[in-house]
Amino acid sequence: MIEVEQWRTTSARNIDIENSNQIYSVGFFSSSTTVDARTSWSENYIRKICSSVIDVEYCREDATLSFDSTHHAFTQLASVEIPAGRILIDATSLQVPELLHLLRMLSEVRRPFDILYAQPTQYTKDEKKPQIDEVSQFDLSDDGTGAEFLPPHIAYGLNSTMFVCLGFEGHRFGALMNSESFSSNSIIGLIGVPPFSVGMENKALSSNYTYMSDSMMGNDSSFIVAAANDPLYTYNLIEKSFKSCEYTNRSFCIAPIGTKPAALGAILFAINNPKAGLVYDYVRKKKGRTSGTELIHWWRCNVTG
Repeated sequence: MIEVEQWRTTSARNIDIENSNQIYSVGFFSSSTTVDARTSWSENYIRKICSSVIDVEYCREDATLSFDSTHHAFTQLASVEIPAGRILIDATSLQVPELLHLLRMLSEVRRPFDILYAQPTQYTKDEKKPQIDEVSQFDLSDDGTGAEFLPPHIAYGLNSTMFVCLGFEGHRFGALMNSESFSSNSIIGLIGVPPFSVGMENKALSSNYTYMSDSMMGNDSSFIVAAANDPLYTYNLIEKSFKSCEYTNRSFCIAPIGTKPAALGAILFAINNPKAGLVYDYVRKKKGRTSGTELIHWWRCNVTG
């Protein structure tokens, strides 16, 4: 079981990358998603504070995780040799599938680790679109292959309860609702409040409003809030919903399509509770999708049990 033991935060302005010391033996990040200022910042930083850096990428087609282009089946990750010493996971660049399998691997071999996340200053608006159209203001990702379960966290998708971490991309929530594979009649939507910066919660609400309204027509749906950068409280909310489903013998699925900290809460919960399904839509992040590098978060995690 993975437990978060410590959470600390500082401003990126307070970190002198060039004069930072090496404190980790190995860092895991993804070069394929270095698409904006904060992912470039995190790459530069981890290369300074880690003795070695491993480039990670998940292949959906054969469910493998590559470490510096060497592929490993997700079922065999526990046999991968990891350097001794402290481990750093860069959640800024790593996406949900990579984070899931990396954290599962470290849980299986019982290795403690730290998670780093660089929070953006703002998300980039699509200036080509009318600004009165709140739903389409943000064009942050290209559509992927569509929502599907991430192995091994596969559950029954029909007539289940779906816990959805919502962000600025309402089309992702809409595609999930309209998917034939996940015809859920019970949706719990999580909105990031308080957000990364003042006013962002209004953009998230307006981007998802149409689909939120549709989901509440004839469905057992509700919407709750947790701070956009708080994986711990998100974890607790997911746990409460999961226990309620266990009591009524309903299948439970989580769709982490909002902020990365919310996704971390979802991933940690799924690893600790294998009966929970985990759904992802494999979108492709666009270059320049955010601007600035604001707060830097570290979560220190231990593996118990």
